[in-house]
Amino acid sequence: NRHIPAILMNARMGETSFKRWGRFGHGFLSRLLKTFDMCLTQSAAEKIRLDHFDHTDVRVTDNLKYAAVKLPVRQSAKDELQGHIRNRPVWQFASTHPGEEDLACNVHKRLAEKIPNVLSVIIPRHPARGLDIYNNVQAAGFIPALRSRGDAVTSETDIYIADTMGEMGIFFDAVDITVIGGSFVAHGGHNPIEPAQFGNLVIYGQHMFNFKLI
Repeated sequence: NRHIPAILMNARMGETSFKRWGRFGHGFLSRLLKTFDMCLTQSAAEKIRLDHFDHTDVRVTDNLKYAAVKLPVRQSAKDELQGHIRNRPVWQFASTHPGEEDLACNVHKRLAEKIPNVLSVIIPRHPARGLDIYNNVQAAGFIPALRSRGDAVTSETDIYIADTMGEMGIFFDAVDITVIGGSFVAHGGHNPIEPAQFGNLVIYGQHMFNFKLI
């Protein structure tokens, strides 16, 4: 109403969203998009979809996630973590959602048959789930440790649950193999650029539709 210039940046509209918006009626989204003087999309496909809603200035740029700096790393915390890990082979499942922790336990069990001292790390997307994950891991017959509680990672620890905020960069820097959560359940995955910036081997499941182009 005040005619303040606005730009929609990093715009993304997948095929599913395009169909859903279409069911609301062409005019509804057209009116919303007219809030913006310019729309900058992540790809040509998004431009085609937004053009369908009659926006006058839609341009293809790129995904802003490529321009992001590395996640922060506290060196003291990284050194402490590496002291816990020592020389154990380690992999991590980052930003997990319900159901994926069970998968992590199954993977750990299979790995441990060939690599007896392997350490698995689970980093839940929502840290508040940490204790529940701890209890489920324990019930599955493994020895867990909970980071938020300050549990030590001993030689007996099977699975380390990193249920804290703002420490993802520490784990990406200290561990070389990262599995992307939200990609083995129909959530759409999470940003694979972040671990890749640390040189991680990045593994993900079949549900990466939120990061399809990346």
